[in-house]
Amino acid sequence: MRKCVNWLFLAGAGLLLVVVILIFHYVILPYIIHKQVAGTLALNNGTDAYDRFVKLPVPLYFSVYFFNLVNPEGVFEGQKPIVQEVGPWVYKETREKFNVEFDDEKDTAKYQQRTNFEFDPERSHPRTENDLVHPGNIIPQVIMRIGERISGLDFLTELVEFGLPEVMGKDYSLILNRTVGDILFNGIDMHCSANASLGAQAVCSMVRHFPGINSLKQKPNGDLSAGILSFRNGSSSDVFEIYRGNKDFSKIGIITSLNGKTSVTNWFGEECNQVAGSYDESILQPFLSEGSSFKVYGSDICTTTPLASVGETTALDVDCLRFAPGDNFLGSVTDHPENYCYCPGSIHDVTSPQACMKKGVLEFSTCQGVPIVLSFPHFYRADTLYQNAVGGLNPNAESHETYIDIEPTTGVPVKAAKRIQVNVQFKGSPALKITGKARDVLLPFMWIDESVQLEGEQLALIKDQLIKMLRIANIIKWVVIAAGLLMLLVGGLMAYVSVRAEHRHPD
Repeated sequence: MRKCVNWLFLAGAGLLLVVVILIFHYVILPYIIHKQVAGTLALNNGTDAYDRFVKLPVPLYFSVYFFNLVNPEGVFEGQKPIVQEVGPWVYKETREKFNVEFDDEKDTAKYQQRTNFEFDPERSHPRTENDLVHPGNIIPQVIMRIGERISGLDFLTELVEFGLPEVMGKDYSLILNRTVGDILFNGIDMHCSANASLGAQAVCSMVRHFPGINSLKQKPNGDLSAGILSFRNGSSSDVFEIYRGNKDFSKIGIITSLNGKTSVTNWFGEECNQVAGSYDESILQPFLSEGSSFKVYGSDICTTTPLASVGETTALDVDCLRFAPGDNFLGSVTDHPENYCYCPGSIHDVTSPQACMKKGVLEFSTCQGVPIVLSFPHFYRADTLYQNAVGGLNPNAESHETYIDIEPTTGVPVKAAKRIQVNVQFKGSPALKITGKARDVLLPFMWIDESVQLEGEQLALIKDQLIKMLRIANIIKWVVIAAGLLMLLVGGLMAYVSVRAEHRHPD
């Protein structure tokens, strides 16, 4: 009988061991990890998390591709535009936060962000900033769209017709034959000095006083200079306020206000203007799972991008969840009525509202002040009307999808790519003789791949301090479960054998 009791004790110990390890693995260990992650990532002075927050510790690469217009003569005669992608020209992008202020009572941090771009000759080789490209000329088209849309001033298009050739000089043509550096950051001059003609002065005055054009600079001699991305190079006046994660770690990184307000005023409805509750791009939501979703605010598009989990993936040997923009982002009003507020409205009450656009594009003149249209590269996920109107495009998910691969426990992005295309509403006009009989199309101008991935010390931190710990804990769990089940099996079996033996040979 004593042998039977001993074997039952062994079986009970095995069962208890299995129960204990399961409770530890699924209840206690997640709690320990949660506390450890919360203590490590909460924003406080003097911590590694704060240093990573202030200055992105890994390089961010900003790759630019242009669409050369290969048949300008045919476009002039009314043929379908054909483009050829060229590039990339790669810039190293650095982001640094400044004027950081903590509010311990609210558990928030206020800050501004400085962004700088430096050309990377190694990653761009053999391309240089002095390379000539020849996309469709975006500048006269933008100026004409501004003139057409200013309410009650129809005569402006006539002024543009007379003044624009002088304003643009050698750049008054169907294609823009300029260097990459000039188009992006150095700027393309528009001749607006005091000795310009009345027509040129009228065009310059219209552009100069049009509200909200961020990419425009005035030179000392009165000329204007337009660089597509010049507004992104340097400090931002935006003041963000986000949760620090000390009092409630589940809120870390969530924006509470932008410039002291919970929403912007760029769009035409609350749903599109709401900023509070979204994340800034430097800290994302931790403890994610399949089915999770969140929104990220982007200053360059003045709105949030909804990101939803699309499945598991492995990035740099780290198990991640991949997040990508949902179908509602750039969705048509027909499919997503809540997107009505993205329909082109009046720019600062100066221009006339325009019709809603189809799926896959965003007219964001109310954000950057110029009638430019955004889409995914090559009109990926856009209406076939846009895809079929231009030749030379090849939209595909692998090259053109925006995504973030996130380590789900910490919320740390392991690998990410934000891809966006700049387009212009290109059409012929009697006031623009350079366009001839050009069709009315949405013409791709360039697209940008903004990518980042963990490397070096930052990648080692994730792998060594978290991944290894979780893997070791997982191995220990299965070893202990196997040992417990073996004890349960052996103890139970031997107890059964002992009982049978006692029944056969009773004393």
